[in-house]
Amino acid sequence: MDRKSIVVLIACMVLLFLWGPLVKKMFPPIKVEQPATNQVATATATGAETNATGAQAAPVILGDDGTAVAQPVPAVETPAEPEKEAVLENDLFKLTFTSRGGGVKLIELKDYEREVTCNGEGSVGPAVLNANAQLPVLAIRSDNRTYDWQPSSAGGLAATAEWPGGLRVSKEFVLSSNYMLTAKMRFENTSDQRLKLPGLEWSLGASTPLGSSDDDRFTGLLWFDGDDKEHIEEMWFQNRFLGCFPRTPHTTYTGGSSNVVWAGMQNQFFTILTLPESPAAQVTARRFELPPPTAAELEANPKRNQKPMGHQGGLIEGDLVIDAGATVERNFTLYIGPKEYNTLSLIALEQGNHLDLVMNFSGFFGFFAKALLLSMNSLHNSMTIGYGLAIVFITIIIKLVFWPLTNASTKSMKRMAKLQPQMKALQEKYKEDPQKMQRKLMEFMKENKVNPMGSCLPLLLQMPIFIGFYTMLQSAIELRGAGFLWICDLSRPDTLFYVPGFGLPFNLMPLIMGGTMLYQAQLTPMSPGMDPVQQKMMRYMPLIFVLFLYNMSSGLTLYWTVQNLLSIVQTKLTRTDDDKPGATPPAKQVAGPKPAAGHPKKKR
Repeated sequence: MDRKSIVVLIACMVLLFLWGPLVKKMFPPIKVEQPATNQVATATATGAETNATGAQAAPVILGDDGTAVAQPVPAVETPAEPEKEAVLENDLFKLTFTSRGGGVKLIELKDYEREVTCNGEGSVGPAVLNANAQLPVLAIRSDNRTYDWQPSSAGGLAATAEWPGGLRVSKEFVLSSNYMLTAKMRFENTSDQRLKLPGLEWSLGASTPLGSSDDDRFTGLLWFDGDDKEHIEEMWFQNRFLGCFPRTPHTTYTGGSSNVVWAGMQNQFFTILTLPESPAAQVTARRFELPPPTAAELEANPKRNQKPMGHQGGLIEGDLVIDAGATVERNFTLYIGPKEYNTLSLIALEQGNHLDLVMNFSGFFGFFAKALLLSMNSLHNSMTIGYGLAIVFITIIIKLVFWPLTNASTKSMKRMAKLQPQMKALQEKYKEDPQKMQRKLMEFMKENKVNPMGSCLPLLLQMPIFIGFYTMLQSAIELRGAGFLWICDLSRPDTLFYVPGFGLPFNLMPLIMGGTMLYQAQLTPMSPGMDPVQQKMMRYMPLIFVLFLYNMSSGLTLYWTVQNLLSIVQTKLTRTDDDKPGATPPAKQVAGPKPAAGHPKKKR
């Protein structure tokens, strides 16, 4: 490879590394216009349009023919009393209820910290969900009435609010096991007329990044239609062309057709799921701006998103009609907690609601992700070791399983390198007939027991495991805050410091991984007949993997680094075995081209 090619290759790699920051600098996010914070939006039946007049939701009186009876528009009701809070808690979480709208305002998870700290910086408090939300969980959209919370007979909290037209709304929340919460809603029509609540929408809460290092790509809405789940994440709202170039962002999503079995809001590791007693009509999500990070937060993490976005979800029931003197009930079950596979799969098995789909372990690669997570947890619990060592042990086990195949592949590649002179002779002999040349080459390799695809097969078989690791590590909360050597959190990059003046993170594990890949490439024999320029490019191709994995979780780069080290050891051992006398049988010789036939000399 000449000097110009090397310079071009390095320039392309640097550009690829800096592509993300450059695109954000040249094409900043388009600002999303938000309504004033003191206004309450009123949803229509589709949930796609809003009314920012500040009017609260109110029932409509229906006549005998089912049409709406003309009535004065209720005045804007401003709560006369200050906001009051009530608390329900157990060993797992603490729920704070608000009198404004009668829903869950904040959720504190006692077993998880809000921010994973390193270098002995100390705790910053429990993880908090639904922070900066526009509405409390299970509040009715545009309902800002005052609910007075009292202990209920079932051991939970209950509250009632009087609506215009003689409608009384009652709510009761009771704690259950495994981060579960049950909610019972009652609509009692105390008047002598039929009432209709148009476009009834229940709040699902908000999805926001939890800590400064959380990946905001995973925030958003997810819902299940009985057959499959659908994720509407931040990338969908950004609406970027090819994932880079900005277009007008989406502000609202609406989906479903009377088939919303459950829906919820999520971030990378936690979720708020709402399961109605019967499928809802539709589900919706709206994008809104979050408070920008402070100067201290930016100093601690220069890569932190300076324009964070959140998503407010809603479960649309549609029009609710209540006859005179009748009562209508709506019951919900909520899961509010970590995306922990063991807990979610247990609930899904007991109730048949497929909550484990939250983990995104579906499809072909999801099988490997699930198996790797269960294996990692099993090693962690049975051997009482950290998750870093569990990843190392899993990598060793995988390598031992594939050892015979990889060993045969390495020997086949080395043997092909030794057969290169004979193969070149065949190519020269049959260069006028390409089809015959290919046939003779295949016969020659078969006679000498070498396989040209042998070098690719082990890599192809291990790719599902690598992608399974990638899928598993995206939402495996077990690795959040798990340390190994200098790494304090295996779920995120092992950033030791930021380069002054540039804000670029220095991540050590991907660099070690790149070094092992380069050394492994030097030990691996190239395919015979490959162009010298291609051989040099293949030697330095591992550097691209460093760019791809540089900002991935350190648990993934730890797996790939250990995998490379084991491959280096195997290559060394294979080379030692090949150097022994008689280890490699002699190759069958290829007859060279025969000399041209001439006329026999005449006898004198």
